[in-house]
Amino acid sequence: MESGSYLGSGIQVNKIPSHASQNGNFKIKLADEQEVELNIANVQAIYYYNGYYYIVYNNSPVQTVPIPYLATKLNFAVKGIQKEICKKCGSEIEYDADEPYCPYCGDYYGSKYVSLLKITLDIDQKAELEQFLNKLFKTNVKYYKDYWWTIAGGYFPNFKLQKLKITLYRNDIQEIGIIQNPSFEESHWDDFEKYQHSHEGKFIIVKVDAPRKYIYYLFTLSSEPDLTLFNSLLAEFQKQEEERQRKAEEERKKREEEERKRKEEELKKWGDENNVIKEIISKAPDWADGVIIKTKTIKGEDDYDVIIQLYPIKKSSWNNDYYTSFEWKPVFVNIPDQYLSKFTQKAILKNGQIVSVKLGEQKGKYTPISLA
Repeated sequence: MESGSYLGSGIQVNKIPSHASQNGNFKIKLADEQEVELNIANVQAIYYYNGYYYIVYNNSPVQTVPIPYLATKLNFAVKGIQKEICKKCGSEIEYDADEPYCPYCGDYYGSKYVSLLKITLDIDQKAELEQFLNKLFKTNVKYYKDYWWTIAGGYFPNFKLQKLKITLYRNDIQEIGIIQNPSFEESHWDDFEKYQHSHEGKFIIVKVDAPRKYIYYLFTLSSEPDLTLFNSLLAEFQKQEEERQRKAEEERKKREEEERKRKEEELKKWGDENNVIKEIISKAPDWADGVIIKTKTIKGEDDYDVIIQLYPIKKSSWNNDYYTSFEWKPVFVNIPDQYLSKFTQKAILKNGQIVSVKLGEQKGKYTPISLA
């Protein structure tokens, strides 16, 4: 919900191509996946707000939508360039150790140069915030200072802001607030000292999510801010958050119910020992006389994992014992470990009998198995 001066209407897309043909033509994809060809000469302006671009276009060939009042007006420029492309598919040629290759074809099938127009979109990060805040609070703001915070330390605010997530072109806004006499506490992981940084006066402060850190931007005000639009946005955002939390809670309960039913079905099926035995025997190869269930310990980075393994066994022609080879293909069953663990160090014979076993010393690729 936004109000203010009308910015006009534009073609709404979620992506602007980086190049146009030499005569200025470029294609965009609409929300319904329809592709439309435009010409750069007819582009009057480009705005961005919350994941969408809005192209102000002379005689638009498609339906336009109102541009959000808080959208960022971007600087866009067009420059002629030469681009090397693959002769086979037209993809841009890349270089690896000075050797050309086509990332799409996976090899090099020759290349050629074509003349294109490079489309550049940009805006200064602080200028974008100023543009946004001027409209949000209907007052002139000016960048004053910024502080950063990471998990390793930095400058932590001694105040609370209002949670309000808005995505601009260069700024991923997380929180906004108007703070009187703000202060920050400076601390770093390699320094036991803490330092205070205070500022007198009233400031608009914006918390922005940046790579590996948060940045707090401070702006001065030329006059008292109009909070009408700000409060409206807060109310709308909080409503969306409540709806998101409600749906997340519904999804959580749904997953818990599905998990409960799954465990009930597992217990009903695999809690019956006979079903486990039948499943294991059915997965054993025809030539096997049974299956041995054993554990194996695998060393991880910080600890050890114990896994359950199943291998076919063969009855020895020399005595009543059995043997196996861990080079043989393991027997794979879709049975949870908690229902297999009671059978470890045991063998299930083809007739369904369960016997305790003892592994002997491996000889060559075979390991003898004696009945305990």
